[in-house]
Amino acid sequence: MERSESRHHFLEQIEGNMDNRIYGYARVSTREQNEDRQLEALTKFGVPEQNIIIDKASGKDTEREGYQYLKRQILRKGDTLVIKELDRLSRNKADIKKELEEFKSSGVRVKILDIPTTLTDFPPEQAWVLEMINAILIEVLGAIAENERNKIMMCVQYQLHLTV
Repeated sequence: MERSESRHHFLEQIEGNMDNRIYGYARVSTREQNEDRQLEALTKFGVPEQNIIIDKASGKDTEREGYQYLKRQILRKGDTLVIKELDRLSRNKADIKKELEEFKSSGVRVKILDIPTTLTDFPPEQAWVLEMINAILIEVLGAIAENERNKIMMCVQYQLHLTV
């Protein structure tokens, strides 16, 4: 292989790898909580540790420093974002759906370890089946995540009421 062909082949490999990067996102609600379980799952799946963004912030919305940086500065078309559980994105069903739609429209694949169908690759002509299954699962799990947040808030309010 001539030098120019070798250089061209090398550049194609680099560019190809840049379009298929994998990142992970982990979130815990408080500084006291430990994200190790999520980190272990993400690295076991194949996400390089240096490619995992961690937030220690509430899932009430998506305005978290690490998450916004990941979305706005790091992820781009062709990348894959891996999360352990759907509620790591948010505990608000509308936010979850909005975020997943944004990722889809920008060409970022989202894999959710606790939703195995998001880890599956289907032939293009059958992609609609996968999208339908995932839409149903995300609708149900998003509602569960939102309900869990509501229960947490009720417990906190009750505890505050007891201390008054």
